Amino acid sequence: MRAFVFAALGTAASFAASAQTYTTFDVKGADTHLKAVALDGTGTLLGSYQDVHGVMHAFLRAPTGKIKHIDVAGAGQCAICGTLPEGLSSKGIVAGTMVENNGNAHGFIRAKNGTVALFDVPGSEGQTVVTGIDDKGNVYGWYNLPARACFVRKPDGTFSSYDPNDLPGCTSVMTSGTGQTAGYAYDSQAQAEVAFLRSPKGKVTAFRPFSAPSSEPLAINDGGDIVGFYYDRAQKIHGYLRDSGGSVTRFDVPGAAFAATAIAANGIIYGLSFDSMGRSHGFIKDRGDAVLFDVPGAVTTEPRVVNANGTVAGDYGDSNGDWHFFLRN
Repeated sequence: MRAFVFAALGTAASFAASAQTYTTFDVKGADTHLKAVALDGTGTLLGSYQDVHGVMHAFLRAPTGKIKHIDVAGAGQCAICGTLPEGLSSKGIVAGTMVENNGNAHGFIRAKNGTVALFDVPGSEGQTVVTGIDDKGNVYGWYNLPARACFVRKPDGTFSSYDPNDLPGCTSVMTSGTGQTAGYAYDSQAQAEVAFLRSPKGKVTAFRPFSAPSSEPLAINDGGDIVGFYYDRAQKIHGYLRDSGGSVTRFDVPGAAFAATAIAANGIIYGLSFDSMGRSHGFIKDRGDAVLFDVPGAVTTEPRVVNANGTVAGDYGDSNGDWHFFLRN
């Protein structure tokens, strides 16, 4: 149910005045599915893209603009195969998933010096999927053995597994630099997804925003604030903000559809809003109404991540149908 949040709202959206600075750039070989994955405090960007054959690749872009391509040895060369980065620690360690031609998935850790180590949760038989890394080097994700469960891999190579409140189908979605993990599990009785937060010490808290039948988290910041979406009893979808204290606030963004993609340390929410033509625009939501923005000259704008300095990274499409990356300061 990984989807954009659809909102039946009739109000018009306002666009932000362009007072920000935009830096746009291209990555050699990138064709489609461009994604800004993580942006650290120095301005180093971890990203991914598909080439013309559909193979996934990773890259690091330094603050100077220099780009280093990352392809894990043994990665498949088929569509949707390849190297899928999922996290960047403050020490420059990259974690992600390598997918072979046969579809087997393995976790990988790339040290700052470029050394790569592959790993699997013991017994998972090529079904290990990484979803993040914290600043201490702990790696997070999920695996099938054969039932799905979530895991934490410590820097010493030891593993621990967990299921939130013994619910099946654990899927960790993202991890903050402080080691807080958000995800969802499956409530088989209610036929719905239940969101959860796992603390750095291993305490798992399942929650249902406004007693919603189904909900998923979409982003988390270092303070433990979570943004996501939920279905109400009428099966309408709304956004939610769950702060670090557990208080939940509903929000909606004007447009035919919307999805939160990031939440800054100060609680400002970023995401996508789709107009009636299906074109995406970026949005910023602080305490008031959401304000839309676009990269100058863009047809579509998709902000993905924000760092501690408030710099936003994402991708955009131009009038020729080509895709590019951007930074917004």
